[in-house]
Amino acid sequence: MTETADTWVSAAQIARLVTPVGREGQRFAPTRAPSEQPLLQGSFQFQELRSGLVVHSTHAHELHDQHSLWATEQGVRLVMVLGGQVDVSFGHQRLVLAPGPGRASAALVSLAQAEQLERRTRSGGYVRKLSISLTPKWLDEAGLHSAQQVQGFMQEHLSVHHWTPSQHALGLAEQCIQPSAYAPGLHMLHLESRAIELTLEAFKHLQRGTGDCPRPALKPADARRMAQLMDLLENEPLTTLSLDEMAQHVGSNATSLQQQFRTLHGCTVFEYVRQRRLQAAKQALQRDQLSVAQAAEVAGYGSAANFATAFKRRYGLSPKQVRSAH
Repeated sequence: MTETADTWVSAAQIARLVTPVGREGQRFAPTRAPSEQPLLQGSFQFQELRSGLVVHSTHAHELHDQHSLWATEQGVRLVMVLGGQVDVSFGHQRLVLAPGPGRASAALVSLAQAEQLERRTRSGGYVRKLSISLTPKWLDEAGLHSAQQVQGFMQEHLSVHHWTPSQHALGLAEQCIQPSAYAPGLHMLHLESRAIELTLEAFKHLQRGTGDCPRPALKPADARRMAQLMDLLENEPLTTLSLDEMAQHVGSNATSLQQQFRTLHGCTVFEYVRQRRLQAAKQALQRDQLSVAQAAEVAGYGSAANFATAFKRRYGLSPKQVRSAH
């Protein structure tokens, strides 16, 4: 089963897309917006690749402040956030995931029993994420019953393992979120192969015990400033504001802004801006069929060759491959 909604996505559309999969999503219940009123502007995809293996991706702007409730089954959930921010709770376990440039923010979540998932979104927010759901049956058939650390993780309800995906994994996730055009049967096989590779990398990190250390918490006022800055950067990816101008925009100073941004995202503001410009160039290649040289200008690169190198490192595909696929 492959289901996709594009451009404008309402609560009713989401419910129709996810309900056929089974219990997953049957209790989907957004608040505040009528069922036919658009919740998202962008792309929402939900695929059951085979029994027990479900891939869900969102690449969209949020149109309302929302609390959405979902039913989740027993198993393991792999979540990768490549852009924007995801604020979600599995039962009492709350996760706030936001990526740094060139890397996703990712986590494995163990659900030893069925649980309620609550997602919080803000109007004007942006999200680019991938979620893979794996049931115990699928995991057992994949041979993971013999992996002691995986089994131990699965048995601990609401256990969370943070991990930093490789550049290869980032490319795989991008191919799931915006897959190339294939015939229907090959499309499913393509997605399944990427989902399995991502699952393999996540479980390898779990077995090595190489999860990320918790990020230092910011004071509430500083966290609000970072949220304002992220809104600015997500909504204006081609911004030419200086660091001082960005700091003034959120009521801070350049030094504090840079330190707090690095604390939260592990990179500088302008490293993040460069990645957002690459994303804008990718969208322009797909939507407007720009030449590679024109896309390099969009991304702020003076050299098309340097742009192509950075682009392939980020997405796992060359600009020409992305352009020719659409």
